[in-house]
Amino acid sequence: MTEEQKNTSLIPTTGGAVAPQTGDDVFNKLVKSGDYLGYVTLVQANADLAKPNAPKRIEAGNYAYVKGTNVIDLGKDFTAGVIRWRPTARIVDKTGEGTKITSFHDPESEDFKAIQAAASVQQKNPKLLNYYGFEYLLWLEETECFATFYCNNATTRRHASEAIHPLMGKVTNWGSRFIETDAHSWYGPEVSKSDTDLLNAPTQEMIDTECERFDNPPENTGDGTSTEEVEEEAVADDDNR
Repeated sequence: MTEEQKNTSLIPTTGGAVAPQTGDDVFNKLVKSGDYLGYVTLVQANADLAKPNAPKRIEAGNYAYVKGTNVIDLGKDFTAGVIRWRPTARIVDKTGEGTKITSFHDPESEDFKAIQAAASVQQKNPKLLNYYGFEYLLWLEETECFATFYCNNATTRRHASEAIHPLMGKVTNWGSRFIETDAHSWYGPEVSKSDTDLLNAPTQEMIDTECERFDNPPENTGDGTSTEEVEEEAVADDDNR
């Protein structure tokens, strides 16, 4: 892990007191054995979350926080601290029973390079998809918890390079923009620096503990199934746009 990836010093931990209900109780929930991070996704029109029959329907163009069956509509914009990043290559395999998700984080490994190469061409099998890009660790002001955001297509990887990565360690505002071509239309993120501190910033102890977990994800098992508890929706909406 590089010093750039580890930069958390600019996340303000004195900009506002941590609310009483976000003390030890939430901290213990975050670090308990077997726990896993929820994720933020920018909902596309074809996403399961946007379908009329979804258990909790989220409007396309809105962000959603998802952890297991818990879905929170973050609306069209939210505030977050950008704490950490890691390279991530991922295979989503639906060819058998259920869904197998395999993740790799070493960009020099043969597995990572193979997935990156496969993701860089048109993918014809919707049941076997490859993704690569940057995964960010965020602190969400509204939900007062850590979450990931995966930049795994051309639009999000480009915006990560232009806007998200330069704001590592900063408090950020997240919005979206609608993109339309002759063939497709979709939403992309718009991230900018916030002018205010977090009102409910995590303690340094919480940051350090979550960064340790984020920096040291579980290894993939020999059968190709990731031992991480990864939610399918985190990658299901993205393509090579």
